[in-house]
Amino acid sequence: MKKKRIKYLAIRETLYSKSEDLFFSKDKVKEFELYGIQVLNYNDLFIEIFNFIIETY
Repeated sequence: MKKKRIKYLAIRETLYSKSEDLFFSKDKVKEFELYGIQVLNYNDLFIEIFNFIIETY
């Protein structure tokens, strides 16, 4: 992470039905904040396709 390329980041890691959101890993979040990257909750950014279609049309 030498250059600032993104402003926001939200990642969810899923392995064998276990899900982990980067937002809740405080040590990793602090590392990204050193580079000016704001880590957001994945569920807050997730768009339900059905709701998107209803709101759009």
